[in-house]
Amino acid sequence: MGVLWLIRNNLLDGVLPSPEVAASRAGLTVDLWWMIVGSITAKLGRERVQVGMELFHSTRFEVSPGKSSWRMLVIPNYTRYSHNPVTRQERWSFSNYAVQAVEDYMEAFPSVFDGLCDLDHFDPKLALSAKRLLDTDTDDYEYELAKLKKWLSEQEFRRLPLVSSAYTALPRTGVRSLEVYLNRGVEENPTPPRITVTPEQLAPVENAKFVSKACQERPRVGNRAVYVGSDKPVPVGARCVVTSVYGRPGQDMKVELLFDRCTFGCDTAFGRCSPMRGLVVSPSDILVLPVYPTSPLIPHPPPSGNTYSSPPKEVTLDESPPMNGTGMSRKERSKRKVRKAPTVTYASRHPDTTILSHELRHMLGISPNNNKQQS
Repeated sequence: MGVLWLIRNNLLDGVLPSPEVAASRAGLTVDLWWMIVGSITAKLGRERVQVGMELFHSTRFEVSPGKSSWRMLVIPNYTRYSHNPVTRQERWSFSNYAVQAVEDYMEAFPSVFDGLCDLDHFDPKLALSAKRLLDTDTDDYEYELAKLKKWLSEQEFRRLPLVSSAYTALPRTGVRSLEVYLNRGVEENPTPPRITVTPEQLAPVENAKFVSKACQERPRVGNRAVYVGSDKPVPVGARCVVTSVYGRPGQDMKVELLFDRCTFGCDTAFGRCSPMRGLVVSPSDILVLPVYPTSPLIPHPPPSGNTYSSPPKEVTLDESPPMNGTGMSRKERSKRKVRKAPTVTYASRHPDTTILSHELRHMLGISPNNNKQQS
């Protein structure tokens, strides 16, 4: 319940400001706004430094053999972009994070904005002399340019990746709040029960992957999931929360994860969370867990503990055949519920025993009574 509340509370951005409104809030003209949030190359001798914020970037990609098109990439939580292919109209909007970042930039290096205002003509494809954008009170332009370069590299908009305009992402403050909530839950609640599964039990599905309907669904921000990938050192079964979804379903889709605990193989997810807590992976590397009835936000009854390819059926025959050697007629035996096996399959990446979480064990249908060791 708390996770869903935090997610929804941080995703309610409302109507984002247009470029005109954003420029007015930052105290800039619209032309100067577009210059500073775009690409600006400053040159000093042989050195070239990108001093623009680059909150968006257009790139060409191949649609089909011999045919290409342009695609707009943006910085998540800073820029929104949409394009109507029928009317060919573009719609831009910038968040309050972008406005605040521009204000911080202007406060730290006002000479950059003064130099841009003095330009008679600006072409983003051409490099500008760094001397026109740096402080004129000093002759040490190399030091000033290095200081500007270092400051820009430390900003969040420079650490975040350029992604497709179709994205859903929690802001950094939302990720931090969610991390604090998960830490509190780990401290207050006891460690969930675990079970040791021997390699012999997983031998029939060695080198396979999870196969379930949940894997075929598009992950959404706020989903609880377990990591099931094999190309990273993150342990299989580590639990996490989806905090961002980048791109459309297909090869370019990525999901950002915030793990419940510090996990080996994780990073900071571009500086959005603490070390060893975040990771950006493909949707096929996670298994979305079903939502249980403890949450009041579920619009329909949640599924049962096991996952089935179809609901359990109860088959009853109208005819009453003769009794057989077991003392039960076919009619009586047919009244038993017929259940299909769960559609979840697990494969171990580890040569030794594998520890599965409670949710994962429940989905696999593994009973604790069938195991000799528990942990």
